[in-house]
Amino acid sequence: MKLFLRSLGGQTPSSIEVDSGITLAELKHAICERDSLGPRIHLSLVLGDRELQASMDDLDLAGHGVEDGATLTVIIQRVVRVLTASDDTTAKIWSTSTGECLQTFRHSDGVMSARFSPAGD
Repeated sequence: MKLFLRSLGGQTPSSIEVDSGITLAELKHAICERDSLGPRIHLSLVLGDRELQASMDDLDLAGHGVEDGATLTVIIQRVVRVLTASDDTTAKIWSTSTGECLQTFRHSDGVMSARFSPAGD
């Protein structure tokens, strides 16, 4: 099955050849490998005016209505993470796109608060 991929940036569409029975997750993986996208990337695909839902990544392409020759819009977002530390002796890494805590660490001391002033104060 040949699919055409276009980005929001308006570059010339490219194509990718995939097996017709693959899942949406497998297609996303193939695109990431082909374009050498790193691990901190969130990839969304749009068919027409409908985003192909990540909650249905295990469904095959036909189940999403993707047919041979279809054009998909590829949306690439960098996944930004935030590190926080707290007086409860935990430090956490958060996903800014989902608000989910990705990992929790323990540290031995509480966190000191500090007041920062602009230069010259």
